[in-house]
Amino acid sequence: MKKIITLFAVILLLASCDFLKEKPTTSLSDEVAYGTEGALEAQVFGVLRGFAGDAMITGNMNEFLMSCSGLIHWGAASTYLTDAQQRWTCSYAFTQYAMHPYNFNEYKGFYNVINRANRLLEHLPDSPVEDAYKKEIEGEARFYRGLAYYYLVRGWADVPIHTKSVSDYDDAHVGRSPFWEVYALVVDDLKFAFENMRSYDRVTQISTQGAGRPCKWAAQAMLSQVYLTIGTIMKHSSDNFWDPDKRQARYGVRNPDFGGMFQGITSSSTPTQVSEAALDAALACAEDVIEHGPYSLAPKFTDLFRWTEQEDWLLPERIFVITNSPESGASASNYTAIRSLPKFPGGTQQKTGTNNNYGRWRPSRFVYQKWCATHGGVQGTLPDNQDIYVSCGDPRFDATILHDQYYCQQEGNEQWILLYPSAGQVYRRLYDKNSEPFFIKYLDPTYNGNSGRADFYVMRFAEMYLIAAEAAANLSSGPGDSYWQKAKDYIEVIHARARHSAPDGQPDAQYPKWADDEFTAEADPQEALINAIFWERVFEMYSEGHEYWDTHRMGAGWLAENIAKPLTAFLLLPEQQLESRTAATPGTLNYCCAIYSSNTPPFRTNASELRGSLLLEFPNDEIVHNQAISIEDAANDFAVVKP
Repeated sequence: MKKIITLFAVILLLASCDFLKEKPTTSLSDEVAYGTEGALEAQVFGVLRGFAGDAMITGNMNEFLMSCSGLIHWGAASTYLTDAQQRWTCSYAFTQYAMHPYNFNEYKGFYNVINRANRLLEHLPDSPVEDAYKKEIEGEARFYRGLAYYYLVRGWADVPIHTKSVSDYDDAHVGRSPFWEVYALVVDDLKFAFENMRSYDRVTQISTQGAGRPCKWAAQAMLSQVYLTIGTIMKHSSDNFWDPDKRQARYGVRNPDFGGMFQGITSSSTPTQVSEAALDAALACAEDVIEHGPYSLAPKFTDLFRWTEQEDWLLPERIFVITNSPESGASASNYTAIRSLPKFPGGTQQKTGTNNNYGRWRPSRFVYQKWCATHGGVQGTLPDNQDIYVSCGDPRFDATILHDQYYCQQEGNEQWILLYPSAGQVYRRLYDKNSEPFFIKYLDPTYNGNSGRADFYVMRFAEMYLIAAEAAANLSSGPGDSYWQKAKDYIEVIHARARHSAPDGQPDAQYPKWADDEFTAEADPQEALINAIFWERVFEMYSEGHEYWDTHRMGAGWLAENIAKPLTAFLLLPEQQLESRTAATPGTLNYCCAIYSSNTPPFRTNASELRGSLLLEFPNDEIVHNQAISIEDAANDFAVVKP
């Protein structure tokens, strides 16, 4: 069957309904809009492209949520630091405030995806296209709807459920449903998708290669992540985002009700029982994808971020991506490249035109030093860097973080720019955002300061090993049992690929690698293993949008002990504080002050306060416009009402 080219005119006409207030309007009849295979392909592609754009996964959403993780900091000097909406400083509380403009844009964006999917699902039964073909489209549409609800439930917990399209303003006034019911919808959609979406081979047969269309195994892979999320929030239920007393008053149950989702789990099951069932399901789904799915790891980690050869966009490690390649029909602007790369980076086409949004999200020195300390880092020998690590033994590090220096190829102003941890960039720094490291995963030769072909990985095959490892570690009773060994074996797969990712012509690296008896001497070996796997997720997928979700699912105590307190202690180290160097010249700012506006680290470190930071604040605009949601509905049945 010939490949079907996406029809952008149809998409723009039929897939642009503002969820909250616009009525769908089009001069095209349903016969034209849904009457052929090509029209259905255009419709489902329109649902997919709803995840892209300025406000969504490849734009402002990840930029600001990454900052809220504590693992990435914002790099731009602007009024965002001090404006009344606190669109940057709210990350000090590891959340987005209700008035944050992008908070509502993200929320609304996912409902736009849901509305597009619902409208397509409603028109499918009357389409004259053969039933088998329509079933494939239905499966893909439900995959996207389930994924959109998965983002919503992780971000805001109790959210309105819409399984019918919103065709009238009054239809939008729906109250919040308990988060476990939202998860049930997510699981149901993804299970249906796995049973009915196209196979890997059929996706490449039907749609243009490089267009980012997922196959059925993407649904199974996403299910593994959903189950892991449920398993970890329920394992840490005693200090997670909900208050049992308030849940009891509102819904008549003290604990989330996942009855029927897992075998043997009922409404009266304990959080521990639910957690174990969910983790077992996460492991089973991840192993199913590993053993039976069509994916494989790229030979080298660096292959994933090369962006030069045709095969770079067809790697079998790609499970679900937001595409920017010309074949995908993506929009011209590549926000991930613009906002992570330096200005005029060498090796690209950007030599004249500038974009002042460059480098808006940046690697944290905290993660930089953690990564080097974990995997064979070498400390400096100069007076300005002898107290810190200046290099890492893990080949993934240099493929992820641009450090030491970079070549600025601005026409007429070519020069090498020194970056941390070069001498002079450690103890003191002028507030010039050029002096901190950048991410380089999204650098490609065609980047010109606006457009570029680097894709954004929402999920890739390496994560299946990480999910399987984390689920197994949580199910383990300690060193020596089968789950313990399974967790370490899965991490070794990721480590082995990383060691093999040394630059061409060099032997395999010695790091990353865990010793056979790694973690066994710790006071709590299981906790040490789980935390180490968390950091492996960070190192493997740093700047790929997982940071916020991973730091916010394991409870307030975990967030306090593993992120907030260590980050605060790090910022108080002498090399991050101006007072530690008498030679510092007047008018300069140290790292802590320059990045976080004060010599005193601003982060909340008290676990009871952090319970209120485990969710994004419910968008103020939704409270204002949705007559079925009051201020009380938006706040008072969660653990903490944030200021």
